[in-house]
Amino acid sequence: MSADLIGRLLDGALEGSELDAFEAAWRDPAQRADILAHARLDAALRRLARADAAVRDAVLASLQAASSGRLKKDVMATLGRRRRTALAALIGAAAALVLWATYAVASSWSTMPSRQQLIVRLAADAFVSRGHDRLPLLPGAELRAGDRVDAIGLTIAWDDGTTATFRDTAFMVADPSRRLSIASGSVAASVESRPRDPLLFETPRGVARVVGTDLLLAVDARRTLLDVAHGLVRLEQPSGASADVGAGGWARLDAAGMQDGAVAARPGPSLAPEAPRDDPVAARYGHDHGWVAAFPWTRVFDARDARAPDDRRRIALAIDAAVAAGGGVVWLAPGTWRVDRDIELPAGVVLRGSGHASLLVFPDRAGAGIINADARARDLGIVDLAIDGGSIRLLPELEGHDGAFDGWRRASGVVGMGARKLVVGVALRHATQPLGEGLAWPHPFSTAVAVYSDEHALVADNDLLPATRRVDVGLDLARAAGGRFTATVPYPYDERYGIDVNRLMLGGIAGSRHGAQAAAGAIEPSQFPWWFRRGLAIRDNRVHCAGRVGISWSGGGDGATAGSGTLVTGNAVEIAAASIAYSTDGRTLRNPSSSNENRCYDQCGHASLVACNRGIARRQRTVDPGFTGDGEALLHRALTSARLAIWRDNDFTGGQPCLVAYQGVAQVSDCQVIGNRAPSGSTIGGTRVRLARGNTVHGNDPRAIGLDD
Repeated sequence: MSADLIGRLLDGALEGSELDAFEAAWRDPAQRADILAHARLDAALRRLARADAAVRDAVLASLQAASSGRLKKDVMATLGRRRRTALAALIGAAAALVLWATYAVASSWSTMPSRQQLIVRLAADAFVSRGHDRLPLLPGAELRAGDRVDAIGLTIAWDDGTTATFRDTAFMVADPSRRLSIASGSVAASVESRPRDPLLFETPRGVARVVGTDLLLAVDARRTLLDVAHGLVRLEQPSGASADVGAGGWARLDAAGMQDGAVAARPGPSLAPEAPRDDPVAARYGHDHGWVAAFPWTRVFDARDARAPDDRRRIALAIDAAVAAGGGVVWLAPGTWRVDRDIELPAGVVLRGSGHASLLVFPDRAGAGIINADARARDLGIVDLAIDGGSIRLLPELEGHDGAFDGWRRASGVVGMGARKLVVGVALRHATQPLGEGLAWPHPFSTAVAVYSDEHALVADNDLLPATRRVDVGLDLARAAGGRFTATVPYPYDERYGIDVNRLMLGGIAGSRHGAQAAAGAIEPSQFPWWFRRGLAIRDNRVHCAGRVGISWSGGGDGATAGSGTLVTGNAVEIAAASIAYSTDGRTLRNPSSSNENRCYDQCGHASLVACNRGIARRQRTVDPGFTGDGEALLHRALTSARLAIWRDNDFTGGQPCLVAYQGVAQVSDCQVIGNRAPSGSTIGGTRVRLARGNTVHGNDPRAIGLDD
């Protein structure tokens, strides 16, 4: 056997007919002696003997047939140490050689024992679906071909030492020994070297073929992200194009990012040395929101280091690197970052700046912003960042949603909303979603910050600032009584909802599904559970708006304790003074009987704790003399009954006379309305409440009405 062929063998470069030639040479005693006498092989076998005790018997069997007594003696001495080295020691020539030797001694590739996989650790819930059965996975359970697994956290192991840890992952076991089909989530794997039996991770966008390495793989329907710590992984597309990703490299495979069918491997963003690594919630609130402590605050990726031609792609690559690492913080250093479209935030990733010094700029009136890449994603957020022209929309997955901006109005139900989301320390200005269809006017449901969560959400210490930009737009509006109104007016950036937590979209769906009960304020948790999620908090925000609602929410408590639901405290909302309500739809002129809400706070659900907030409620003028209707400081209106809620020590003085009231609600029971203040002429208490019982009402100015038993 030629020295060149042996050299290529040791470099791991043999394939096809050359591998067959090596097998034939190894079976010939004379040629095997030449192979074993090769100087580089001597060192390789020594390393391998130390690296993997699992191949000891096969190596010894091979060496006993060899002519090199010195080599046999050295290897036998090192085998006794039973020490495993890092996975990198198995990469390349040494690993390839010992496996080939093992196969040769066994006289057949097919007689090698197959991998067997077992569940060895459960970090969180995991379930397996077999046929029509969905069963919990337990430690030690064996996976079978055809199993479909949904796992928040689990690790599986093969008997050759390969391990794979899954996080928020859905996958199918195509072949227990070598092939997994991953639909979504992330996997960190340490794969033992088997050149003839690679482990395959199939994804919607391609296949990762792994012969021995440490890797991280993140998957969703649109992209596959690969990060390689040691060794080499081939990432293959269905078209046949592929890229080899080596140690320290990573690759992204998606429809938008491919050029001429190629998969580009590129170095990822580095860990940012000067970036903040503290828990920003603990710094503000101590242990009040302990669930946030589990976020990966110390794993920070500096978007400046991503090699891309523009800021949007730099941020996207940094997000990809964080996903490949199993989650992390993408840091936007002080300065201005300009993007031309939505930024998609996946599970496990927080976008963080350095306060108002980090400015993220979106195109003016384009309706873009930061959105969740997966509606049911967990553990994501935006922290300490200034945003101009963009909104934050962490929205739910809905049944029957047609994809339009306000398509939720036609949705039939809620599939899921994700969990553990936070928006903290963000300053937004000029956040608006326009109507479209050539109409340069805000959509009636334009919202600055929308956060929907099945469990735990924190929206805190944010500033929704008054617009400083003036853009004049032409209006040609039909008057209800006939004729038209034509004028050039400033675009009303601030005519939008401010902060919406589990409220606006759910209200539309609940109203369509439970029309009569919703109109009577009688929806209960058993009918529409999404109204009554727990662990929500809205605190210390400062909101400016012109019309619509400053802060709106729903939520539920423990069913027994007053104030155990959504926490709303320390906020300040101001409805702009002297603003004019021109139109809702960009086509017709508002008239004095029109409603534009002009509401500081809007509540639904049960057991909210609404305390120590401030609000200045004002009504808007209309073009024709008069004011729009509404103008409430704090309102719980229709849709759900009211139970176990606390309204305490809220100050609504400084604006116009307003409502601080439960309105049109079927039942208000066991609620507290204590120590609230509003301008003279305001109404505090209840209006059109059918049944009030067990409420505690005192110390309000003006005196509360309508909630007595």
